[in-house]
Amino acid sequence: PHKYFSRSAPLIYVFASDSHCDPGYLLYEDFCYHFESESVKNWQDAETHCSREQGHLASFHSEEQLTHMPGEAWVGLNDINVENQWVYTDGSPAVRDDAMNVLGMDHHEPGKLNDDFCTSTKEFICKKGLIIHYLKVPWHDNFTL
Repeated sequence: PHKYFSRSAPLIYVFASDSHCDPGYLLYEDFCYHFESESVKNWQDAETHCSREQGHLASFHSEEQLTHMPGEAWVGLNDINVENQWVYTDGSPAVRDDAMNVLGMDHHEPGKLNDDFCTSTKEFICKKGLIIHYLKVPWHDNFTL
């Protein structure tokens, strides 16, 4: 059976969403990633760059995510505050005892993380959330559910 709204019913809205990534970012598993390969930065400058773009150096939470990385690059995992106490810059839990830069698909151990000096310069990977736009659409009289 169909249901209809009458004129005496309160106005009801439907919210539809559209999500996407900023230009230069790629969508993967509900997050947007930017692989910076045109310039290199030390770890802190790379994190500052990502923060200015409303993101952080990338965090990874599965082996599969790591094996898709195109090359060696800085990520957000670090032990800057306390040696061997690993944290991600985005606040997500660090579930691995690894370090700050990912070894890419061309390396003999792709997908592994490697500890390095933060002053070394490397390409880097920024990660940020999707851009979601909500559209507020009113339902009208005789609109069927």
